[in-house]
Amino acid sequence: MKNRSAQNLKCLLDEKIAELDLQLLHLQAVRKTLCSHRQDMDTLLTMDLSEICIVEKEE
Repeated sequence: MKNRSAQNLKCLLDEKIAELDLQLLHLQAVRKTLCSHRQDMDTLLTMDLSEICIVEKEE
């Protein structure tokens, strides 16, 4: 804190804002992934799974 100046404070704030922007981008990507998984779960919950069967490929 020896170099207290308006310019140093501005640089520090710029760095913190840049870090927050990166964190926000990461959290938005995580949110998008979670929403996609939730949608998949909703689809699975409403599907009729009784018609699923195994089909063997002829060689």
